[in-house]
Amino acid sequence: MPFLHGNCSTMDSCNKKPDNIGFQWLIMQYPCRLSLEQVQNLCPRPALALKPTWGASQRGCKGLFLGGSGYSNCRIAVAKRWQVLFIVLLFAIMITGGVVAGAAQTFSCVKTTMTHEFDCPGSGGNSSGFHLSLGACQVVSTCEQRYQLGFQFGYVDGVMGAVALDDSTATAQSGYLYLGSAKSASRPGPCKGTPNTQGVYTLVPPVDRPAHISSADCNALLSPVNSHGNRNPQGVTGPYDRDYLGGGPAMKIKDGDTNLILLIYHAEFQYGSPRPGLANLFFGTLGMAVSKDDGKTFRKLGQIIQPHSSRKTWKKNSPNKALSVGNGPFVLGDEHGQPVSPRNPDPEQTYMYVYYIDQEPNVCNGQQCLAVARARLADILKAVDDPNGAAVPYLFRKYYKGPLEKEGHFDEPAATTDPNNNIPSGRYTPVLDKAFSPSIIYDPTSRRALLAYQVPNQHTIAFRLSSNLVELPASTQLAILDERPNHGVRYPSLIQTGGEDDPQLWIFYTHDPVDSKGSWDTATFMARQIQITAIPK
Repeated sequence: MPFLHGNCSTMDSCNKKPDNIGFQWLIMQYPCRLSLEQVQNLCPRPALALKPTWGASQRGCKGLFLGGSGYSNCRIAVAKRWQVLFIVLLFAIMITGGVVAGAAQTFSCVKTTMTHEFDCPGSGGNSSGFHLSLGACQVVSTCEQRYQLGFQFGYVDGVMGAVALDDSTATAQSGYLYLGSAKSASRPGPCKGTPNTQGVYTLVPPVDRPAHISSADCNALLSPVNSHGNRNPQGVTGPYDRDYLGGGPAMKIKDGDTNLILLIYHAEFQYGSPRPGLANLFFGTLGMAVSKDDGKTFRKLGQIIQPHSSRKTWKKNSPNKALSVGNGPFVLGDEHGQPVSPRNPDPEQTYMYVYYIDQEPNVCNGQQCLAVARARLADILKAVDDPNGAAVPYLFRKYYKGPLEKEGHFDEPAATTDPNNNIPSGRYTPVLDKAFSPSIIYDPTSRRALLAYQVPNQHTIAFRLSSNLVELPASTQLAILDERPNHGVRYPSLIQTGGEDDPQLWIFYTHDPVDSKGSWDTATFMARQIQITAIPK
């Protein structure tokens, strides 16, 4: 339902005497929510919004929200239809009437048709002796619901992580903690923690409804150096996580008597002129963080993976193109690349395999392709206990197979110690091309790794199931999630809920009208349950 925003206790009636230009005012101090029906009781005469808060087409009062730094209040003008001609004059009055000058930021959710299960029924496919079935779609949250929880955009901008709340071994009754990337509302009303901050946030599903977000802690667990965003990106020097930080894939690991949550985040150094309506250009890298208090707080360990190119070289050679690194989904495996269950792994014999996007001019036709790097789990745990983090840049090694080699090796450095990313990192060998925004998880039924990724330019999500973490041939493709012609799908997140004896796999993703170009104000966060079964021989 569309809402107006303001403070009900200080609201003046719409029936107030019109001012000298014929406008009737409804003045409200942020924050408050009024339904259209409530406002119509205050404004019984037909009215027209200057700009609809929710982009809806219903009759009645609708509002204009001005947010961002420097705005002390929100004025909502309610006018008769014939008075729309005074819009320009109204803006002049608002500016001169005490609203501090600055960049106006309008937050709106475009009214879209609610998706039902019959709009996107289940589907499936077979490969390598297994069958994957996708359940019918479920609506996790709409744009309006995310806004009411205090978020401007997201969740989830990238890959969502999930960990059990009670202990390191999940049970069917466990509560779960979801970790996703978003940006909070500009004003402190709906977000009482860290307003107008982009970063990693806690999302909480009900115990019995994992495909629903019932609450969120609007307090950023992690954020970039410029937590409010970079409105004037420039230069090539500065921290790797200066302008954006999104996460993230997460896993609970037991280290002796301590339960840790390891989280990987996508970081951006942005550059170039601001692009209205588009994301800033950026050089992407991956960092790692740890929590020792069951996800209440996280501490950055530092950067772990950098694409091959240096930041300076990339900006010089590709001034109009961003270098994405993906979101760093990971899975555990042994020395030979065989998937390992995350239930009580042996740190000395287990590696963390992190999937990311890399680029070299003479590799993968010069395109950005899917790559993998790994680090021994025991070495990661040692780095967690090092307050200086000196070992973090050396933890991960890229998978690389030379032109004359039959087998690849993990011997190329995945990061450098240069604070400005102006030294190239190691070479890489792609494990898959044409794969964007990947997510990966261990499937306990098949004991294989399930990979989901967005197929570029097709608005679909593909699935692959493999027993080898560095080999993903075409024969491993299982199924395609396709909601065309009406909707496109993106940003897949694979998570597991339930107990060890009854695991439940899910794919969370966003879908929106195909012609919306991936706008958050039209995106709906969705989920489907996944079942993988062996095909009888």
